Amino acid sequence: MNVLLLGAPGAGKGTQAKEIKEKYNIPIISMGDMLREMIKTDKGLEEKVVPYMKTGRLVPDEVVGEILKKRLQKKDCENGFILDGYPRNEDQAKLLDSIGVNLQKVIEIKVSDEEILKRLSGRRVCGKCGEIFHVVSKKPKVDGKCDCCDSNLEIRKDDQEDTIKKRLEVFHSQTEPLEKYYKDKGIFFVVDGEKSLKEVSEMLFKLIGEKGND
Repeated sequence: MNVLLLGAPGAGKGTQAKEIKEKYNIPIISMGDMLREMIKTDKGLEEKVVPYMKTGRLVPDEVVGEILKKRLQKKDCENGFILDGYPRNEDQAKLLDSIGVNLQKVIEIKVSDEEILKRLSGRRVCGKCGEIFHVVSKKPKVDGKCDCCDSNLEIRKDDQEDTIKKRLEVFHSQTEPLEKYYKDKGIFFVVDGEKSLKEVSEMLFKLIGEKGND
């Protein structure tokens, strides 16, 4: 089963991708991780990609398409894969079609903007060991201190309210149009991401099928 997971930042997409990976034994293809992995082993790709990554620019779609095609030809993708973080817009979706990527299910984990703001703005991260807490769902024993190493907890820039709102605007303007694109293909589905983690996982498993080939 070849699956594309969509969802706004904070929707729990990464967590659910790991659940799918464990159940079906298929790899997660995350664009950032994939780029870093592939440039280690392919000098030609390194020369094409690194100048963009060093300057913070987006790697051109045609280069990404070349890298993605090579990654999906690896043996661990024979029984399927989970795409996470790509495509982000319709042009990228069309690029996937042009290089022969056959998606069976495109699933959006749907969470309201209000809930996203609560989830991300309440997150606190240890500046030393990286442990993550939340002011509501995972409070530290001592306010503002890490349970693991007693260092100060911080609010990451990505978790500041203004930044969250900007990220949501980008998602709504660029990624939401993919809903119509994949609906027209008959492969678009939605699960309620505001349910418990277990319930969301169960809904995803039901959509994908018991053996990942339904």
